[in-house]
Amino acid sequence: MKKGLFIIFAVSLGAVISACSSSVSGGEDLLEMLEEREKKVKYESVDVAGLYSMEIPDYMTSTTELNDQASLQYKHLNLPIEEYIIVINESKDEFVDLLNLLDIYDEDMSVVENFAAQQSALLSEGLTVIEKKDIEKINGELPMCGMELDAKLAGVPTPIAYYYGFVEGEENLYTVMTWTLLSNKEKYAKKAMRMIKSLKEK
Repeated sequence: MKKGLFIIFAVSLGAVISACSSSVSGGEDLLEMLEEREKKVKYESVDVAGLYSMEIPDYMTSTTELNDQASLQYKHLNLPIEEYIIVINESKDEFVDLLNLLDIYDEDMSVVENFAAQQSALLSEGLTVIEKKDIEKINGELPMCGMELDAKLAGVPTPIAYYYGFVEGEENLYTVMTWTLLSNKEKYAKKAMRMIKSLKEK
């Protein structure tokens, strides 16, 4: 488990969103056009190194600039709409061993519940939380739970809406992180949850 990984990522994310947000000048006609297109979203299955697959909206494009430890990275920049998703996977055995070594593994909780508890705490660091909601269970193919987090990041003028999925596979644990501007949260919620739920191992 790489403590501080997501905080470093959040800072770089802030720079991306700050730069994009400051250049927004779209009008109502552009917003209406984008909203109409969002109603016709199609998804495609993306295979990741033969390990797992996810359904991603076909208008999102693959990238490598969001996080150097992510096994999947997609983005959509069509101002004023911004949408991003990454997946980071790690060894389940190593995670459990580490928590046992630190004597913080909760035997009354499942592996994915322990994982979610640790990741939720890390992911909230360095952010000014507006609203936080834990999702105890997500009905996907694999055991998973999640979190919704609305927050402000220092130096970024626009609040951000994050959706997290914490997923337990046979040998790996997955953190799915997808986000958009808070102003786009309601329109993005269903797509975010669909992507998280769709993660399945090969």
